[in-house]
Amino acid sequence: MKKIRYIISLFILLAVPCLAQFSDDDLYASYLKQDMSYWGKYIRNADFSHADNAEKERILNYSYGYIAYAVSEKESDAEQLLEVYKNRLDEVKGEIAEAHRLTYLSAYYAYAINYNKLKFLTYGKETISLSEQAVENDNKCPLALSLRGNILFYCPRFFGGDKQKALDNFLLAEKQYKSRNDTKNWNYMALQLTIAQCYEKLGDKQEALRRSKEMLVMEPEFKYVRDVYLPKLEGKKVKNEADVTGKLTNMILE
Repeated sequence: MKKIRYIISLFILLAVPCLAQFSDDDLYASYLKQDMSYWGKYIRNADFSHADNAEKERILNYSYGYIAYAVSEKESDAEQLLEVYKNRLDEVKGEIAEAHRLTYLSAYYAYAINYNKLKFLTYGKETISLSEQAVENDNKCPLALSLRGNILFYCPRFFGGDKQKALDNFLLAEKQYKSRNDTKNWNYMALQLTIAQCYEKLGDKQEALRRSKEMLVMEPEFKYVRDVYLPKLEGKKVKNEADVTGKLTNMILE
């Protein structure tokens, strides 16, 4: 019996490094470099059913970002990943912060539009409604505020889009991330990019430039900002833009 317990323990110990290799630091670095294959490995190999609530939230957060990329890049299993994501969101009701779950669920309907164009209006309304519910549930939740801002930013005006209101939500989200000292993550950096883009669309190019340069002070390896977005703002020629997608943001409603 002791020998069996020893063997089982050995297998568990050997398995731990396989899971631990996907650290937040490494996943964050891959985001900055736009190397989303690393995120794909993490999402596809995650053992959701045996994870604790904190790890389930972590898997969902990276899925929230990665699936936006997978859908936009038309990866072969993107639709399957999306449905797995939806099933997991149903499973964790009551186990993770509801504002977060509603935010992730809102994103699901935005992504799902790509696979059912006939439900564009229905899914669009669900996306908007759930994002509003997320903010109502917790009006200091930076994740919910960021998503709400993205919807207001990308939606056509006749669907309620409003770039100034989007900016207001973005800035509130930024304030909350800073107050929590929670700025070393992909959610915050994606928010920083959308804030700069929002200022640009509102006609304040100088603030967009300032924000972009500030991002590179924070993270010099932020590839999309360094190689594409900032050079474009400065009127410079962009090299190899096709290699730097910049598509990993909180939403893909454009």
